[in-house]
Amino acid sequence: MSVKKVFLIAGILIIIFGIFIGIVFLKNKKPAPSSVQTNCFNKEIILWSPFDRGVFRKVRDSVQKKYCIKLKIVKKNMSDIEQELASSAASGEGPAIVYISGEYLLKHKDFFAPQPQKDNTQKLLFSAYPDSIKQALGKEFLAYPISYDALVVFWNKELLQSKGFSAPPGTLQELKEAIPALKKVDAQGNIELSPIALGTAENIFHNQEIFLAYWKMLNPTVRLNNSSDVGKSFIATLDALTVFANPGLETFSWHPNMPLSREAFLQEKTAMVIDMYSFKDVIEKRNARFSYGIASLPKNSESAKQANYFDGRFFGVLSSHEKEGWLVLQTLDEQYDDFIKSIKQPPVKIEAGKNLSGDEEMLFRELIISDAFASINKDMLRSELDSDFANWIANRKDTESLIRYKQVPKFIIR
Repeated sequence: MSVKKVFLIAGILIIIFGIFIGIVFLKNKKPAPSSVQTNCFNKEIILWSPFDRGVFRKVRDSVQKKYCIKLKIVKKNMSDIEQELASSAASGEGPAIVYISGEYLLKHKDFFAPQPQKDNTQKLLFSAYPDSIKQALGKEFLAYPISYDALVVFWNKELLQSKGFSAPPGTLQELKEAIPALKKVDAQGNIELSPIALGTAENIFHNQEIFLAYWKMLNPTVRLNNSSDVGKSFIATLDALTVFANPGLETFSWHPNMPLSREAFLQEKTAMVIDMYSFKDVIEKRNARFSYGIASLPKNSESAKQANYFDGRFFGVLSSHEKEGWLVLQTLDEQYDDFIKSIKQPPVKIEAGKNLSGDEEMLFRELIISDAFASINKDMLRSELDSDFANWIANRKDTESLIRYKQVPKFIIR
């Protein structure tokens, strides 16, 4: 064999050997850490909510891929979540993320971790939400806003239209004027058909929320740091609402012996009821035999500034799972529009509110003018309001004294 051929074969062998070594090297080389691996938590965390697991599928897939977080969904209704949360958090084996009401959030702030501000993850923006949500949260994202509930008027279309009304009265004065036409009484003067469930407390759902909405609507300039002002505003609100439960007035349309307001509406014993928007789900489940509409609360007057009560719906992150919990919620925020449609809840973001129509559009307008009343002592109000309403007509003097000197000092959270 010639020297030339030997060198040629040797060269080919060297090339083949080099390729082999290169393949082995590349096969065994560890990849450079990616951003996903850098943020890999390798954790399973639990989320409690009343929604089906399927609505979280995209969020679950995303956080598994981006952060190595396995998100386990446990379905519970909101009341069970709020009842069980304290004990499960104390055990250290509870959820990382929970679906809660705004009222619960304000009462149990210590349970929850606000959105972290020191890491490099994308931050949620307050500018995406109306002022009512900002007021409920304070100066930071104590929890992630998902949806809300607000007061509305439910009205029986057949009952009102049969009396010549195409819509419910828009102001309190119009409501007073409509009472005689809508009310039906028997030979003994007992109410058979109530125009509206209003004016008492013990048999009206959400009486506290109704009182607060009208307290703000009727007293827009009240000075909360002035006890005399607060007392007068409290009394003015009771005066305005109890005219509908006073047997001595033409506006009498409701009394304490009537059924609970929701049942009265479902049984067509009242033409209108003020309740939270979520009452709509109860009506649908009960297969009501009548058609109904939804409207805003009757205003104090046409020119008066409207007000309402709302209760937010939030996902809160437990303090023990701060970072990974908020990464899940930031991922959900990226998918918010699809998520809110999948759970069939009213959206809370300003941008999402621009694309609504019908009842949802009206409800979003209510959110804009609503208040969570975070500065009000709702526990005190809840314990005292029933007796205030019950005694206002029969024993106004003593009740007024009780309000001014014992309740008003505790009405505002200082």
